[in-house]
Amino acid sequence: KLSPLLSIYKAETREEGIEIVRSLLAYQGAGHNAAIQIGAMDDPFVKEYGEKVEASRILVNQPDSIGGVGDIYTDAMRPS
Repeated sequence: KLSPLLSIYKAETREEGIEIVRSLLAYQGAGHNAAIQIGAMDDPFVKEYGEKVEASRILVNQPDSIGGVGDIYTDAMRPS
């Protein structure tokens, strides 16, 4: 969505969270970013999330609201 609002979705389980993300990406169209905020980068759920969520890029512990900007906001990642 192109607006000055940030949506936050809360899930009771990790599986429910993945389904929420998958349905949002299916509704909004392919090619969008997805993000996950998680305590440890080596948590096995990071890999599971990456395998199950079909997004152009997946940001881990980084701000997705400006994920397409790249540079200093996403650990020097190139802009999308």
